[in-house]
Amino acid sequence: MLFDWNLNRRITFNEFISLYCPKKDVKVISKLHNKIVVQNDEVFNLFSLKNEEDSERFLQTLESYFYSLNRNDSIFVRDETTINRKWMYDVLEKNGFDRKKLYRQKTTFSKRI
Repeated sequence: MLFDWNLNRRITFNEFISLYCPKKDVKVISKLHNKIVVQNDEVFNLFSLKNEEDSERFLQTLESYFYSLNRNDSIFVRDETTINRKWMYDVLEKNGFDRKKLYRQKTTFSKRI
């Protein structure tokens, strides 16, 4: 399950595919720390997972899923460089996402004693 920032709720993998990965459009699917960004033309959708490892695993699963169906309608991008991450922060902030929330890399809280 991943958290959909637009719907403000958790969604399943199947919901993610049906809502945000139409076959007719070429889309860019990016990983930014613990987040997944789906860009269709000028529309950005943002999703959060628990941590960076989960987002990497989700992206790998998504790539394998698309490959198994011979879907070549997506470009997968990882946040490899600082320049790439800074550019993504700027683009997402211009599209209405809170930069402070984008910096956050985990969604879990430590237990209080």
